Amino acid sequence: MPPETEAGTDHATGNLSVMPDKPKRRRRTRAEIEELREEIYNVCRHYQPLTVRQAFYRLVVLGFIEKTQRAYKNTLIPQMKKMREDGELPFDWIVDNTRLMRKPRSFVDLGDMLRQQQRFYRKNIWADQDVAVEIWCESDSAAGVLTAVTEEWDVPLMSARGFSSITFLHQSAEMIAWREVPTHIYYFGDHDPSGVHIDRNIHDGLVRYGADGFTFERVAVTEEQIEELDLPGSPPKKTDSRSRGFNGDAVEIEAISPIELRSICSACITQHIDDDALERCRIVEQAELETLQAIVERQAEDTAS
Repeated sequence: MPPETEAGTDHATGNLSVMPDKPKRRRRTRAEIEELREEIYNVCRHYQPLTVRQAFYRLVVLGFIEKTQRAYKNTLIPQMKKMREDGELPFDWIVDNTRLMRKPRSFVDLGDMLRQQQRFYRKNIWADQDVAVEIWCESDSAAGVLTAVTEEWDVPLMSARGFSSITFLHQSAEMIAWREVPTHIYYFGDHDPSGVHIDRNIHDGLVRYGADGFTFERVAVTEEQIEELDLPGSPPKKTDSRSRGFNGDAVEIEAISPIELRSICSACITQHIDDDALERCRIVEQAELETLQAIVERQAEDTAS
């Protein structure tokens, strides 16, 4: 059997990588398992929605679980799976944006379409703003945590999934170039040998494919956050060709609490909002929703007759 290992991340595949770990610890007692499950529930309730990986980091910081591959895969994942299947942990507290369903939108009838449009209609709040904002992140797991904020503010959320494809970068550059206002891009990613190159790759790729009039800023994970928040990390993988010249531990984006990540994301966006333009947008949106309601009621009356 191979030696126990400590968790890291392989940015080419998104999978956990391994490094030498501490000696194998004893099996948890039933009482210790119950204590862990209680803390899992408390962490998930407080930070939800969050990924399993982020729950792992919160429990590591609290001292309820070791920062090892074994603890993550053989303890936390099985316990969280069982808690959800037993109804002890709500499924909607845990996010997983790595697996998506694709289906065209369809409707039962015209009335159904109108009701759905009334339910989901929202006015583009950026149409009358003098800037545009985009949030980029390194992984789908980070996107799953930030989406609550970006959806609230109607902001594009880009998951680069490591080093972005040239197709994705080209399409994004075209969108930036098409806009008539400056674009501000804020990036969330790991602080490790590959991670610090990913945002540079994105910036340079956008420039290469014709984007101009934009700013690009990494807002997490930064060296300042590692020190101020005392974020847990691991030695960078020696097999990573970019590790030469990299100083310090590798720190994953999940090391920052979901609440803190969402707060950072919200601040990045709201600093660019013109409140007067937003208020005008909200007034028009309400009037348009009332118009939609009248159309829905008229269509229902026509169908009944």
